Parts: sequence; structure tokens; C-alpha cells
Amino acid sequence: MRCRERTKELAASLDDLRTAQDRLIQTEKLASLGQLTAGIAHEIKNPLNFVNNFSSLSAELTDELSDVLKPVTLDGRSAKTSTN
Repeated sequence: MRCRERTKELAASLDDLRTAQDRLIQTEKLASLGQLTAGIAHEIKNPLNFVNNFSSLSAELTDELSDVLKPVTLDGRSAKTSTN
């Protein structure tokens, strides 16, 4: 009788351990998936940041170039002399 009770207790403990192990495996899988997702998001975001920063810089440089070239017309004369 005592042996059967102990066997039932051990079987229940084994089931509990297997359940805990399954939960731990699921948690580890979800954590890995989260890390993978974060890595992918980071890799997507970095090129977009580069493009955004480069486009801002390009717009600033274009404005500066436009300011420098404003007084010059296409035929090479200054805008002041071509209005005659």
C-alpha cells in the first residue's frame, strides 16, 4: 500500500516537472522570437534612419547651393546685369 502511494506521488511530481519543463521551453521560444523580432526591427530601422538623415542633409545642401547660385543666370552673367 505504501509503495503505491509513493508511486502516485512520484508520478504526480513527474507530471508537474514535465509541465514546468514545457512552460520553460515555451517561454524560451517566445523570448528568442522576441529577440529575433527586435533584431529585424533594428535592421529595418537603421537604413530608414540613414535615408532620412541623408535626405535632410541633401535638402540643406540643395538650399545652400541654390542660395549661392541665385545671383548667376544660365548664360553666366550676374542677375543684376541681365535685367538691363
